[in-house]
Amino acid sequence: MRDAAAEDGGPSWTLPRLAAWPERKRGVEIHSARLSVLLERDGLRYKRTRTGVRHKADEALQQIAKDQLEDLRLYG
Repeated sequence: MRDAAAEDGGPSWTLPRLAAWPERKRGVEIHSARLSVLLERDGLRYKRTRTGVRHKADEALQQIAKDQLEDLRLYG
């Protein structure tokens, strides 16, 4: 895993990955639970990465596909 993976659009940073980064770079150990407390204290929030792409779907294309499927159901 490269350090810049999250910046390159690769795997996102999880708390365990984020906690492992200073250990790899500087030999400083921090538990992911403690890191979570520190991030929250400083007003930084994180959320789980979406694994699907449904939120990026084009609604017009989805409606066309739904209409086509409905037409197929009429004949099947």
